[in-house]
Amino acid sequence: MSSKSFPQKINIWLGHFTLYKNNARICSLFKESVDYRKVFANTKKVYSFDECNYLWYPLLAEIPIGNLSYEVQSMTHVVQLLNRQEKIKLYLKNHIAEQDKLIRVNNEHHVAPFKDVLKWQNGKLVDNETGYEYLYMHFHFLKKTMTFNIPKWKTIPQTFYISSKGFFSKLA
Repeated sequence: MSSKSFPQKINIWLGHFTLYKNNARICSLFKESVDYRKVFANTKKVYSFDECNYLWYPLLAEIPIGNLSYEVQSMTHVVQLLNRQEKIKLYLKNHIAEQDKLIRVNNEHHVAPFKDVLKWQNGKLVDNETGYEYLYMHFHFLKKTMTFNIPKWKTIPQTFYISSKGFFSKLA
């Protein structure tokens, strides 16, 4: 079995596409942060409070959030702490395709190139090699690439492919 058969997400929680159970306890989790009043009071600053207070790179480098300095205690801090204390349960199975691997270059972390090819066919997004189905693709880094091809299709094809180079109606 290929190591790609079951996408492995490192055991962190970063925030994008986060779903919470809709009950009073979970809906008030934000109050567990010692900084939530500061975040809500400052309307001129973005803290990425709902995610990880801009700690994406060290977290993707698998540095525990408790070892990092931060400006505000984000929801990632709160949720990781409560999960460790067994006060809540996290579901961390990977359902999202994204460019979330880091490599070290000259002693610095950089986002690794996205090497997968995804196939969109009749409303389903799958890894073209393994067939693993995803809910969606997070274009967090790829969309910032100037050479990323976004075609101007008159009619969007029923089947197309997504790679690090963009969207294509056929594989190269």
